[in-house]
Amino acid sequence: YHTPLDRFENLDLRSVQHQGESVLALAQELADTDLSAQAAGDAAWTDILGFVVVHWSASWTMPLAILALILLLVVSVVVILRTDLGLGGLLLGLLAVFLALVLTVLLGLGLTWLLSV
Repeated sequence: YHTPLDRFENLDLRSVQHQGESVLALAQELADTDLSAQAAGDAAWTDILGFVVVHWSASWTMPLAILALILLLVVSVVVILRTDLGLGGLLLGLLAVFLALVLTVLLGLGLTWLLSV
């Protein structure tokens, strides 16, 4: 994570100021929040393109994942039936996505190794 260049003299004071402002805003927001009004229980969170944060009860995570899988299967069947793509083309596309993900992970690991040398 750290490199030999992580020294005080290389520190950008604007970055420190920005981080300080962010932590201060978070602390002020937490101080003004009525924690007794918050719902109890576990929750799952995600953001949508950095515009809005969506949260739901953690107990809904598995049903939502199953619903997403069913939707993927339905859309796949519709694409196979209504286009010239066919099952082979769809599987080839899925293979390309999988290989792109694997390549991304390998590149990330390679860059991490290069930066740690």
